[in-house]
Amino acid sequence: MSEWQDWFESWQLTLEVRGRRERTIEFYQRELLRFGAHVDVPPLRVTRDMIRGWIKFLLDEGRAPNTINNRLIVVKSFYSWLVSEGELVLSPAAGVSSPPHRGPDPDVLTDDEFARLLAATAGSDPFTRRNRAILLVLESSGCRASELVSMTDKGTDLRGRHIDVEGKGGAWRAVPISARAAEAVDRYRRTRSQLKGTPGRLWWGRRGTMTTAGLAHALHRLAEQTGIDIHAHRFRHRFGHRWLAGGGSEAGLQVAAGWSSPIMPRRYGRALSVERMLDEHRRVFDQGER
Repeated sequence: MSEWQDWFESWQLTLEVRGRRERTIEFYQRELLRFGAHVDVPPLRVTRDMIRGWIKFLLDEGRAPNTINNRLIVVKSFYSWLVSEGELVLSPAAGVSSPPHRGPDPDVLTDDEFARLLAATAGSDPFTRRNRAILLVLESSGCRASELVSMTDKGTDLRGRHIDVEGKGGAWRAVPISARAAEAVDRYRRTRSQLKGTPGRLWWGRRGTMTTAGLAHALHRLAEQTGIDIHAHRFRHRFGHRWLAGGGSEAGLQVAAGWSSPIMPRRYGRALSVERMLDEHRRVFDQGER
């Protein structure tokens, strides 16, 4: 195993240059060393059959296809790096497929649920204004929880209706927001001095600048108040559905949501796809019968 660890430490330098987060690198290390222990040969002697045998072993263990796919991504990335470094001519992981898996369709926050949440944030105190602004920003930008709490005053352009966020890998990008969201953020900032936070950061709270844990707590309180099961990702699901229902493209959704692959827009596209089909059918055929 020392040889696997040595190779990982070299790969780690490249991962750090590419901006991979510490937790991601730890996951890569754990899963690569697990794979190495299973095949029990040096990295440069691994074959395609060994990798396929490892996948079969994981299936026989009862591992979920999604879990296997995540582990296979690590192995494929490692061998792609070895090829790029000239250590191998071909990757033994090339052409190895993960088990077929279709995860559950995203749980989309409905129009009625969102209206009830907004009704619960109709007050004028700073906390209520903050929560209303957060709801509208999440719903109209599709940003992740970690991206929302990264927002700054400097990166907030309310007239241009976009806010800069720190995405995966530490890269910054602009996310769009609606006119209602921009108005709500402006109202919140006018009363924000009554809260506590780091100057320059957008979201403040009772004890200081909002964190992902603080966001989860705020949404949990709203869930208790309204009886609606909410978490930040449900707003991301709603964003994806509304984007496609409004005629937006999957390519545009991929850029707006900060995905590096078209796989996720397609998965989000499945959610409420029948509902969108029925709406489209009514527009096409009802119009023709008038």
